[in-house]
Amino acid sequence: MSARILVVDDEELNIRLVARTLTHAGYEVVAARNGQDALRLTRELSLDLALLDVMLPDLDGFELCRRIRQETNGYRLPVILLTALDSKQERARGFECGADIYLPKPFEPEELLASISETLRLDAARPVLK
Repeated sequence: MSARILVVDDEELNIRLVARTLTHAGYEVVAARNGQDALRLTRELSLDLALLDVMLPDLDGFELCRRIRQETNGYRLPVILLTALDSKQERARGFECGADIYLPKPFEPEELLASISETLRLDAARPVLK
């Protein structure tokens, strides 16, 4: 069974490019173009990982990650932040809000796939909280 990955970006072209890479690699893709829709999908669907753009029109990716962490009630959805913001302060902010990986744009498809694979591997080894 393939992992179901939520891709959140306000740019349709970015969603299509990432979705094509992921589906070609065998992942199932669900997309949202803003933070509110992404939160709704995390509540309604069984997801294995979320890829969040930081610069979104309603909630930024940092706040979205923080809310995902607050709302999961013991279930931990792995999060990778994808962003053009690449300062040391922004990276630190990404990890402080609960991101597993902070991947600056532009990135190569192989780099994205390796980050996803590693995050899913580490998540599978994490003990389940009850």
